[in-house]
This record gives sequence, C-alpha cells and structure tokens, in this order.
Amino acid sequence: MTSSTSFQLAPDLETFRQEVRKLAERAFREKAAYWDEEEEYPAENRDLLAKLGYLGLVIPEEYGGAEAPVIQGTIFLEEIARVCFNTALISQIAINGPARAINVLGNAEQKRRWLPKCVTGEYMFAIGISEPGAGSAMTDMTTTALPDGDPYILKGQK
Repeated sequence: MTSSTSFQLAPDLETFRQEVRKLAERAFREKAAYWDEEEEYPAENRDLLAKLGYLGLVIPEEYGGAEAPVIQGTIFLEEIARVCFNTALISQIAINGPARAINVLGNAEQKRRWLPKCVTGEYMFAIGISEPGAGSAMTDMTTTALPDGDPYILKGQK
C-alpha cells in the first residue's frame, strides 16, 4: 500500500511566494553571478530587503517587524535562493539567525535594544562557529568563554 501526502500553500502564502519570486527576478537575477565571481557582499541587495521590511519578516510587530509565521520566512528564503544564493544567505541569517534567537530567548531589554535595528538592517549579525578540527559541528568545538569578573575570557581557536 502506498500513501501520498499533498501539500498546498494557503492562498495568501502562495500570493506571497509569487510576489517574492517577482522581486527576486527583478532585483537580484542580473547581478547574482557577479556576487559569486567577484566574491563580494551584496550590500545593495541587503539594503533593498531592509527597506522593504523583509529583514524583519518574523520579528514581532512591536519591534518593527512583520511578525510573519516561520513558514512565510521559509518561502521567502526559498524564492530568493532560486535567484541569488548570496542574498539568500544574508536573508537566512536575518530571518533564522541571531535576531530570531534574541526574539525567542532574549529578555525584554535585549529585544528592545537589538531587534528594531535588525529589522532596519542597521545591525547585521554574524556567527563564528567553525574552528580547526571541528568545522561547523558545534558539538565538536573546544573553544570556551569563561566569566572572569565582568569580562569573559575566550580560550580556543577560530
């Protein structure tokens, strides 16, 4: 016996998919190969996404975001990646990276301090999870950050 599962997006999400696809085709396709070939950061793409509010797609409205469901963020990433992988990476960090961690795990003061500027693109976070001997397998990393009074002491290699 075989079983099949059908998945269809709700009409509003399908409309969103089509809008993002058009945006990606219009705004990012022409220079997508350039960013790869020149190994340059597509700041102009990031700036456009910030201006249009997409960097705050899943951030709560009270911090300036759209408070969209995670599935909408996933659809957004998928459509951007179809056209420009580098722009999708920027978007991935903005949508599912440190800003989302702050939103889910941060306290009220941290959210007020960091999230509004993530939405506008003024703050862009990065993560440093690779190290010799571990690659990006976080479970194999040996670098530590230990409190020493007010500062932290980092020990290890990145």
